[in-house]
Amino acid sequence: MGNKYILNKIKSLPHKIIFAIGLTLNLAGVTLANILPFGIWSILIEGILLFIGTILLVIASDNKHSNKSL
Repeated sequence: MGNKYILNKIKSLPHKIIFAIGLTLNLAGVTLANILPFGIWSILIEGILLFIGTILLVIASDNKHSNKSL
């Protein structure tokens, strides 16, 4: 039940802020992929950052396009 509340708080933010956070997380994940030594922990951290960043980009896109009427 707690996840629904967090998701509602994220969706209530303006789409530009969600997009900026998602893009930053994706860029940080790619940057860490080049900086950290190859290992299971670096792959795990990079994967988590890229996953959360991509989810935020999708939510931002959904918020932007759901406000427009057909």
